[in-house]
Amino acid sequence: MHARTIASMALGTTALLAVTACGPEAERASGASTPAATPSAALDTLPVDQILAKSGAAMDALQSVHVTGTLSNTVDGKTADGTPVAAGTSVKMDLTIDKKGNCRGTVHVAGTGSLSIIKTAELVHVNGDAEFWRSIAAQKKASKKQENAVVGAFAAHWVRIPTSNPQARQMTAACETPLTSVGANAVKAKESGTSVIDGRAVVAVSAETAQGQKETYWIATEGTPHLLKALVGGETAGEIAYSAFDTPIDTTPPADSEVIDIAKLTPAGAGS
Repeated sequence: MHARTIASMALGTTALLAVTACGPEAERASGASTPAATPSAALDTLPVDQILAKSGAAMDALQSVHVTGTLSNTVDGKTADGTPVAAGTSVKMDLTIDKKGNCRGTVHVAGTGSLSIIKTAELVHVNGDAEFWRSIAAQKKASKKQENAVVGAFAAHWVRIPTSNPQARQMTAACETPLTSVGANAVKAKESGTSVIDGRAVVAVSAETAQGQKETYWIATEGTPHLLKALVGGETAGEIAYSAFDTPIDTTPPADSEVIDIAKLTPAGAGS
């Protein structure tokens, strides 16, 4: 959750689905994309800084990961494009992402609907529910008749957008959430017990950042020291779980009969 952008998704000029926070405390709750770690069967016997370092390296080395969780803004904020986001706005995400630019899953923002995503390096397919499209229409101050027409046209279809289109990035910002090192910004950390998550033994590490945010990481102590769960605080707070490490993503596109191609609706050269 680098720079705390959890979701910034919309069609056209609307950035409707978004929760933002700008604290470094998020950067270690997601793991990242660089070198590998050596698995340890006795991770919980190591000093806490070594536990965090090994887990950070293991997450950095991943090619793909499944991320689920719910995050909420604790203060008023803005998305990357300046759209206001009120305190209390919550996002529920269920996404699998990889280093090749592939992504599949759903993002739901309370009160503004759900968006399903299938993304490859070349194309994005999105499918918003009726609540999502009504929210889009409301932001554009559409009449009730226009709103119903938008819902009728789009809610039953996937929308296809090439990744070269600026709209695509707006709609898939959650898929661009990088995996960053576990515990990278912790100034205080300590072990706080052991337990089991999804059949894997874990050690809990409680940490505090320089900004005073308190977080907890549950790290596997058997096999590769993956981060399995994180409880994060600060401007965006909530719980995130990690699984399906290095599992390939199914990016099979929907059938053409289910798709509206945005390129056929947008005049050539038109902006977002």
